[in-house]
Amino acid sequence: MTHTMTLTVPTKPHFAQRARVQSLDEYAALYRRSTEDPVGFWGDQARSLVWSTTPAQVRTQHPVGEVTWFDGGALNVAVNCVDRHAAVAPDHTAIVWARNEPGEYEFVSYAELQLSVARIANLLLEYGIRPGDRVLIHLPTMPEQVASMLACARIGAVHVLVAAGFGPDALTARLQDSGARVVITANEAPRGGRVVPLKRHVDQALEHDTAVERVVVVQRTAVDVPLVDGRDEWLHEALPRHRACAPAAAMPSEAPLFITYDVDDAGELRGVVHTTAGYLAYAAVTQRYVLDTRPDDIQFCTEEVAWITGTTYGVYGPLCNGITTVLSEGPLAWPDATRALEIIDATGATVWYAAPAALRAMQDMGAPAARTWTQDSLRLVATWGEPLKPELWRFVHDVICDRRCPVIETWHPAESGGVLLAPLPGAIAHKPGSPAVPFFGVQPSLVDVHGERLRERNREGILCLVGSWPGQARTWHRQHARFVDRYFTPVPSAFCTGRACSRDDDGYYWLGAATTPPGPRVCDLGSTRTPATMTTVG
Repeated sequence: MTHTMTLTVPTKPHFAQRARVQSLDEYAALYRRSTEDPVGFWGDQARSLVWSTTPAQVRTQHPVGEVTWFDGGALNVAVNCVDRHAAVAPDHTAIVWARNEPGEYEFVSYAELQLSVARIANLLLEYGIRPGDRVLIHLPTMPEQVASMLACARIGAVHVLVAAGFGPDALTARLQDSGARVVITANEAPRGGRVVPLKRHVDQALEHDTAVERVVVVQRTAVDVPLVDGRDEWLHEALPRHRACAPAAAMPSEAPLFITYDVDDAGELRGVVHTTAGYLAYAAVTQRYVLDTRPDDIQFCTEEVAWITGTTYGVYGPLCNGITTVLSEGPLAWPDATRALEIIDATGATVWYAAPAALRAMQDMGAPAARTWTQDSLRLVATWGEPLKPELWRFVHDVICDRRCPVIETWHPAESGGVLLAPLPGAIAHKPGSPAVPFFGVQPSLVDVHGERLRERNREGILCLVGSWPGQARTWHRQHARFVDRYFTPVPSAFCTGRACSRDDDGYYWLGAATTPPGPRVCDLGSTRTPATMTTVG
């Protein structure tokens, strides 16, 4: 597979001067250390977290498909994402909520978020929820959604996010698979010019056999909904009976933090399980380096919180780093495709993590519509999910950003926990259409349909990742054998993504569509150590 792409965008000097990583040589040195000494590298990175118990070991390899990070350690995610920031900067804004209605915003400080988290945590404790119990959260993107996630984390419960757009059948499947005992939902979810009846959908799902004992309802609109006596109650009526102070459970590093549901290659439901310390460390570190943020940044991730990108870069990544996150409740195509630009101007967002589909909709409207808004606050635009074609890149860079800031793309699946491939914006030139090079500790290797490693450039193979990284999913809920068979059986010692991929002469990776994994092979890839990209990128 030969790439004829000629557009290579150098780093912007003014951005590099402020960036965490300012040159290709600096990136190469950090990458080399992360692959040759992963224990030392990730041990250093993990020191930015607040630990209840310091880990005895940074990484422990087990049989194929098994790994533990920060073994013997314990921490609390809510303490790391809320309490420590509320202690030093209580009035700093944690969340800016762009409501569904254009022009309506709410601001939540770290101190206010801390109080909400504690009260919801105490409510869950009242319901008998204990560490390891599952709580399904079926809410629109809103502050109560984030507070509920962190309340679960505070007491060691496992949260299961289900997007507001899902109906009763999807809810039933996720409730039955997860075994959730409590559901947190809303009476309704405004979505653009329509309303989704969330509580009605929950009631329909609960007509089937589930483990649900209690349902908590957020009053998002003025519409009343029926409550089942002894099972349901309004959140605003339940919280006043609880203190705004709740114990923070010291959770073992490998304790599950959340389950995110998707479908596998066969279309069957799978619950991807992410654990406490490894996931949080990886979310925090990729947030700092890939999106290059500081505490004074305001980050707008356009993905719904219920999906992995929104979970990591709308909630855990920014909050763990003490920055402000902007959350949008409504669809960004309503009332028109420039809605995201209005939100950026209104909130002063400095980092915009966007989906190419939303950018294409703006491109279709044309430059005059995009220039209705200034976007003067932006200093970085990053995308995820699909290749950013050169024409679209030029529109975003030239029209939306007025050529001021870098526009880069990243790649990560739900199982990664965070970004795997990306050009660090202050250090590495960008080629539109390519997520560039691996993040620290990530070791890509391409294999053919027989599982043999492809060492030549410009050949398409299947992307595998040798070794592990802290944010890697540990299992599928109650389906560990299938998880191992899907990701680790095709190429032992490597995580097989199932994505077609090629590597060009400069070492940049170019992703294609999902493909059939190779058949099982006897030998493994071993460690790739430092890939050949390191001396030629940019």
